[in-house]
Amino acid sequence: MAGISPRLRVLVVEDELLIRYAITETLGLAGHTVIEANNGAAAVRALTNSAEAVDVVMLDYRLPDSNDLTLLAAIRRLSPRSGVILMTAHGTPEVRKGALDLGAYEVMHKPFELHDLEPLLLKAFRRERSQSEHAPIDPPVGGRDDLRGGLPMLPGFSCSHRLLVGLGLRDGVD
Repeated sequence: MAGISPRLRVLVVEDELLIRYAITETLGLAGHTVIEANNGAAAVRALTNSAEAVDVVMLDYRLPDSNDLTLLAAIRRLSPRSGVILMTAHGTPEVRKGALDLGAYEVMHKPFELHDLEPLLLKAFRRERSQSEHAPIDPPVGGRDDLRGGLPMLPGFSCSHRLLVGLGLRDGVD
């Protein structure tokens, strides 16, 4: 790869200690900052409590508290600018399609080669950055004077509202 690679903040969500350790060490030695989570709840905490954005999430499909794509959907809502790579030893075509439909960059089948990780992370990071730079901002529904529920419809409101609904913090009625 030509040029200097960016140093990424990577969240590794993996319940198997040896796999998590191998990934963490490999990425750390490559100069990346790695945050570890051993289950879905720890991953959500890492994303919500971090002062800095996470560039890429490496997410195991089967965790003690998550064995479907619900956690992937939550991660995409909490951190829409993070690239996500789903890791699985239990992948099916349906899981792959569902993950890609939810915005995962790739589905990696275990076991995988550790030397394949960094190039894949960089590609996921670059795609997310490229897409987010060209993503339109949610326009106000009815302009500055449009009120729904007493709140002015400012740019980004509908996106924030969808996030709150997705997290179960607000009902889906505008």
